[in-house]
Order: sequence, then structure tokens, then C-alpha cells
Amino acid sequence: MEVFTSNGERILLEDKPFASGGEGELRKVLYKNGLCAKLYHKRIKERESKIQYMIKNPPQQIKTVGFQICWPLYCIYMGDGFVGFIMNLAYKHSVELVNLTPLKISNKLDYDFHYRFDRKTPYSFLCRMKLVKNIAIPVYILHSTEKYVFKDFKPQNVLVTYDGLVSITDIDSIQISDGNRLLYPATVSTQEYRPPEYYKDNVGKNSNEKLEKSWDLFSIAVVFYEILFGIHPYVGTLKGNQDSNSTISASISLNYLPIRDGEKYETIPLPHEKFKSLPKDIQKLFLKAFSDNRYIRQPMEDWGKIFQKYINEIEPKIPIPPKQIPVPKPTPKPTPKPQVPTPQGKDGCFSVVLVVCVMILVIKVLLAIYL
Repeated sequence: MEVFTSNGERILLEDKPFASGGEGELRKVLYKNGLCAKLYHKRIKERESKIQYMIKNPPQQIKTVGFQICWPLYCIYMGDGFVGFIMNLAYKHSVELVNLTPLKISNKLDYDFHYRFDRKTPYSFLCRMKLVKNIAIPVYILHSTEKYVFKDFKPQNVLVTYDGLVSITDIDSIQISDGNRLLYPATVSTQEYRPPEYYKDNVGKNSNEKLEKSWDLFSIAVVFYEILFGIHPYVGTLKGNQDSNSTISASISLNYLPIRDGEKYETIPLPHEKFKSLPKDIQKLFLKAFSDNRYIRQPMEDWGKIFQKYINEIEPKIPIPPKQIPVPKPTPKPTPKPQVPTPQGKDGCFSVVLVVCVMILVIKVLLAIYL
């Protein structure tokens, strides 16, 4: 497939997409390693101006040895029309973070993911703390521009490798502002990651409303809690035992948090108990992030620094478990099938009869000679 940049540079894309979603599809760029293209299903003029703005106003860093933000690098066109943009490809062997947030990670993941993130050893918890820190850094860099708010930060939009390399994706859906002026809204958000002010004060319900980064600080804290404990921080059964009172959104709207408001709950899942084992500084980060007062939520810079502090303290004390690479099961040898006599045709039957007749004749001749 052939596309062009605004300067007329010809770019070849693979004929088949390697991923597809509601807005568009992703194709690798041929002859340029590490790049891919997002092609939109619908050509909307506003998208072109938004991507052009992002290209001209990138964050200070979009790629380091430990993380990358899959930021638009240049627009691409077919004929006279804008069709999408080129960006960095996620790190090789990446998987969606949503594969690592459940209490038990999928058996479909490679052994290296289980070795580092299986939740069974102190080492795996250390790896998860490092992963939180590695996500906090690029988010802080993006927020420090004072232009960008994700609004829809969730595990599906983060790709990670088994050794903790992080790629932040779906960047083109971000909110863009200039001071108090909203330039490009972010229209989509996900229910389980909306902060209490959405439900209580209708913040963010109007797609043309400018959001502050405090919205992201709640959503990202939810993701961090899932990374560490394998459960959403608001999961629990509220007293009253009514289905409508047991949903995550109901707990967020009331801002009843199991780790803080246990008396409001009929049952609290056991994974929440592990929160008490966190260092007090990290507990405070979470409790402030989940507060009704969005102005006390601490920036990602603080998350990165505090997590790094405790990583440095506990890493020398945690033994690295030996690798036990699973040995593939030997392929069983097929059991030989019993030999079944092959039915003989007419010619075979005639041969048998002929042999029998000859033998009888020989016997008669011998008897006649000796008798």
C-alpha cells in the first residue's frame, strides 16, 4: 500500500493491518524498521489539524531506553486526502497491560511474563513496582507540557514487554488545550476509570469541557492499583446486597473505597488486604488519588520518585528466583495399528485352489508308487 507525506515522500505500508479498532487500523511501514501507520476508517478534517498540532508540539521526550510515547511523527495522505499518521511501533514482543492486571495472568503469555509478574513471589511484586514507575515517568513528561490530558487512560492503551519496557498508545484521542482554551476535546472515557467528580459534579460529561490532569491522576492510580493487587480499588459488595449497589461505578459515584470505608461494605475481596503492607508514603499516594478533593491528587512525578525510593530500598533484599523454563512435553509415539489381512480378489482365490489341487495330485502319485 502506498501513501505520501505532506512533502511528497513516498511511503510503503504492508498490505494487511496487524491491528484494527473502531477508529482505524495499524500497518507496519516497509523498509523503515520501528515505524507503523495509523489509517483512519473515516476522513475527518479536524483530525488532520489535531495531528499537525501534536507533531509541532511534542513532549520533551517521546522515546528513551525504558519507555516510549507512540507520538505522531508526520501526517500521511492518499491522493489529496489526509488518511492518518506515522508513529513509532511499540516495543517488540509487547502485550497489552490488561493481560497483567488480573489477579491471575493468562496462561497464554510467554514464560518470561509469568516469571516476572505471576504474583507468587516478592520478586514479582518488585517487578510490578518497577512497572508502575516506568509508566509514571512518560505520563509525567506528557503532563508537564500543560497541554495534554488523556481522559481515557486504561490498561488497553499501554503495551509492556516482559522486562518492563512501556509503550503508551492511542495518543491521538488525547485532549489538547492552550492555557484555559480547549483546542481539541477528548470525547471518550471508560466507566471504571472515571473519577468521582464525573458522577457527583458532572465534570467531563460535556465533551467540550476542558479537563484538568487531576482526571488522569485518578484513572492512572486505578491502573496502578490493578497492577499491584490484581483488582479494581472500588470492587466490593456494598451493604444492602443490591446489584445496583455492587457495581464499580456505584462505589466510585459514592466514593466508598474498600481500603478506606470498610464499614460501608458487606464483603471486601481479600486482595485489598495487601494494601496495608504497602509503605505509608505509597498508601498516601493512593488515598489522595481516590479522594473527593481532586486538587490534592499528587502528580506523576511524585509517584515516580516515591516508587523509585522504595525500589532502591527493597531490591537488594529480594532474592531473584531461579528460572525454571518449562520442558516441552515429548510427543507421544503413535501406537502401531494391528495388521488386518488384506482381502484377496478372484485371482488370489484361484491361485490357492490350484496349489491345493497340485498337492492332492502329488500325494495320489506317491501312494500309487509305494502301494
